[in-house]
Formats: sequence, C-alpha cells, structure tokens
Amino acid sequence: MAVIKKHSDVSSALRLATCTLLSSTAISSQAAETSGDWLFDGAILHYSEKDRVQVLEPVIAYRKYAQFDEFIEYKLTIDSMTGASPNGATPSNVPQTFTGASGQSGYTVPADETPLRDFSDTRVAFNISSETPLSNVSRRSTGYALSVEQDYGSAGFNTSYSKDVNDKHTTLTAGLGISLDLVYPDGGAPDPLININEPTAQGDGEEEEGEEDEDGEGFDPETKGMFDVLFGVTQVLNRYTLMQLNYSHGFIRGYLTDPYKVVSVVDSITGEPLITPTTTYGTYLTENRPDARDTNSVYWKTVVNIFGDVLRVSYRYYWDDWGIKSNTVDVRYRLGIGGKFYIQPHYRYYTQTAADFYRHSLRDDEALPEYVSADFRLGEFAATTMGVKIGADFGTSSKFDIRFEQYRQTGESHPEDAVGIQRNYDLYPTLEATIFQISYSKYF
Repeated sequence: MAVIKKHSDVSSALRLATCTLLSSTAISSQAAETSGDWLFDGAILHYSEKDRVQVLEPVIAYRKYAQFDEFIEYKLTIDSMTGASPNGATPSNVPQTFTGASGQSGYTVPADETPLRDFSDTRVAFNISSETPLSNVSRRSTGYALSVEQDYGSAGFNTSYSKDVNDKHTTLTAGLGISLDLVYPDGGAPDPLININEPTAQGDGEEEEGEEDEDGEGFDPETKGMFDVLFGVTQVLNRYTLMQLNYSHGFIRGYLTDPYKVVSVVDSITGEPLITPTTTYGTYLTENRPDARDTNSVYWKTVVNIFGDVLRVSYRYYWDDWGIKSNTVDVRYRLGIGGKFYIQPHYRYYTQTAADFYRHSLRDDEALPEYVSADFRLGEFAATTMGVKIGADFGTSSKFDIRFEQYRQTGESHPEDAVGIQRNYDLYPTLEATIFQISYSKYF
C-alpha cells in the first residue's frame, strides 16, 4: 500500500512509470535458500515528456532474508526532475506575463503558446519494509517511508496482515497506511483565488521571496494527512490460474491545492486575458481545491500460466467525492523465447472524468466559484501506455531486464464552453512521454 504522495506535475505519470520499478526485477524468495541471504535489487529509469519534463530516477534496494521467508528490505530512491509544466493558464494571441505568486520569479510566455513554468527539483526517498511469518498460515508486513524534496516532505507508515485459509488456496488480507505531508513553497502558500499579478499577491502576505515572516522564522508549512485501508482476497482457481480482488478506501485531509497552479480570467466575448486594473498584465487567479477528499477503488487481477508463459490482466475502478471516476485496464504477457530469455509486451489504457471544479478558464461575467482548478490532471482525459520488456533469468541467482514504453495522454482540446480566441487554441495539449528502464537483481 503506497503511503508517499507526490505533489509535482509529473507525479501521476511518473508513478505510472515507476510503480513496478523494482518489483518487476524481483526473483522468487525461494531462491534465497540456495543462492544467498541478501538480494540486491537496482534500477535506473529515464522518463521524458516531449518538450516538457525530464526525470532520471535511480533506485537501489537490499533485502535480507531469514528463516521461514522472513525478510527486511531497505530502499533508496532519488528523482532528479527538470523541465517545464503547464501552469494552468490558457494560451492567448498576446504575450502573457506571470509575476510570481508563492515566491516564484516572474516570467513571460510568448503569444500562441501554452503557458509553462520552468522548474528543477530533486527528491530523495527512503523506505524500510519487512515481512514476518506469524504461523504457517499467517504473516504480517510493515513499512516506513520518508521523502524529502525542495518544497515538499512526507513521512508514512503502513502495515498489513494476511492469512491463508481453504487449505492455502485462499489468502485474506487487510492493511492500512498513514502519512503526513508538509508543503512549503518558496514565499509560503498563496491565498486562494487571488490575482498573482497584483503587487500584494506574494505568499501569505507581502513578503518577497527569501524574506522571513514577521516572527523571523520563515513561512509555516501547510500540512496534509492521509489514511488508507485495504481489504483483499487472493484465490487459487486451479494449478494454472490465480485471481486477486481488492477494495481500498482513503481519507485525505489538509492542504490539497497546488501552490503553483493558476486559472485564467478571460473576457467573456473575446476570450483574451482580462487586464488587471493596476497593471498592464492579465488576471490569473491562484487555484483553490477542497481541503478534504475521500477515495475508493476496486482492483481485480488474474494471472494465468499458458504452457509456461504468463498472462497478467488487471482492471481498476476508482471514484472519489471530487467527481473523478476512472477505469484502468492493464495487460502483460510474458513469453519465453528460449532458454533464459523472455519478452513481455505491455498495454495499459486509462480514462477519467473531470473533477467537479475543473475549469480551463473563468469568464469575467460569472461569479467567482468557491473551488476551481485548471490543472490538466483533474480534467477529463484518456491515456495509453504501450511498450515491451526484454529480460533474462540467470538461474536462481540473478536477473536482468530492459523496458521501453511510450505514454500518450489526450483530452478535450476544443471544449464547447471556449469563447472568442480560445476556440483557435488547443486547450488540452496532448502529452507524450517515453519511459526507458534498466533493472538488475542478484542474490549474494
């Protein structure tokens, strides 16, 4: 059960790319008895969005085995992220200037371009996990996680209990995860729904970037807490087929707004940015999201052995009280190609509805809503991931594989409520990314 939640623009896509970064290389724990007590598990992933974000992520893990399949694992992850991501504003026929809420430096975007915000960050995460048999039919897993980056920090704990019943043909699992996140953007988190181009729209007050608050101690971070529970059952259907069904429910409370996102306010007829009265710049409001979110998901997976090859098919349905509903279908087929080598094609299809408060922009003739966000991740979109993994198993002691995938995300580029010049632009630009990964595991 994941307990680390990243806030950055690339979090969703990167999580998709890395969710199996190490688990995909893992060797059966039974090999520990003959090959060694320690397992080294390492991978390097490169994630690249077209004209946007670049991520380099090395991951290393060491797992120590004891008797009866008991183990403890230490994992270190480092994300180096650079590039640019959409700030939420819509493109326009004139250059657009953003003076920098939340302590950002001002910048200008040329006419006819989707406004992007440059960024650079490094995230360091450390995880400790363990599994302990309680009897010959039950076991407990626990995990601790710590993640730190320039303007975000997270600490979490998770635990689960599993029990085999029905002559070990059925496994029942229950688990929970808890985490506390801190958000501390430069200049402090901005007030909601304020114009970033107004002189007073800097952080929580009038302090400039790098200044301290009136107590001389800097800006207080915003907080976010999460609690997740999971219930699952795994069933052996026959000697060739395994099926799993999980249900999870999550509670998230606290600061859920992205401090770097804005929403354009445009003229209701021309669609051009509304010029602020005190400056010559457009009007861009900081977004505002609810401070609570309840999530649900149902996950089903079937694994079938087909004459020595392995087919994995899964489906996930997700819904929350923000109005988002999503469907995910994932198919992998591992095909042996002689001896130690195999090839595994992969296809994933994802769709989601938009959050209730998602808007590509606001018109100047409408009332200001309580909650609003132009973040593409909260909009309606569809995404596909297609790729292949090629690997080799060297007996019971080591394994090596290479993975290459392409990701493509599309949304409503010309929505019906676009006005004026907005109808000439792509209001949901296609996101394309490539994922390349090298992984290696070895017992010693």
